[in-house]
Amino acid sequence: MNDNVLRRLRWTMVGVIVLDAANTLLGQPRTYWTNPSTTNEHTPFVRFFAQLGYLPFILYWVVYTIAAFLFVSKLPKRFAPIGIFTFILPHYFGATTWWVYQWGYGQKAATIYGFSLAVILGLAFLSRATSSDPQ
Repeated sequence: MNDNVLRRLRWTMVGVIVLDAANTLLGQPRTYWTNPSTTNEHTPFVRFFAQLGYLPFILYWVVYTIAAFLFVSKLPKRFAPIGIFTFILPHYFGATTWWVYQWGYGQKAATIYGFSLAVILGLAFLSRATSSDPQ
C-alpha cells in the first residue's frame, strides 16, 4: 500500500472520528451545558469525560483524535489499514446511532452515511495518473 493511500485513509479516519464527536456533543440534552452529569453517552470511558464538562470533553476528543492519528501513522505499512479501520468502523457506528436512535432519522441515515463513506474510502485507493506513469 503506498503512502498516498495511507495518508488519505488516515485523514478519512480523522473525519469519521470528528463527525462522531460532533454528533456526541450535539446530542447532549440542554441541561448538559449547565449540569454535565446529565450527559447522554453510553460508552463508559467517553461518559467519564463528558461528565467533567464540555471543555474537558472537547479536549478529550482532540487528544483522542491526535493519538489515533499518530498511532496509525507509526504502525508498519502492512498493519496500518487494520489500525485505521479499527477506528473508522466503531466511529461510523457511533455517529449513526445518534441519527438512527436519538434523532429518529431511521436506518436510511446510516445507509446514506455508509454509502458516502464507502465512496470516500474507495476514492482513497485511486491514484492520480501522471504523464510519467505507465498506463
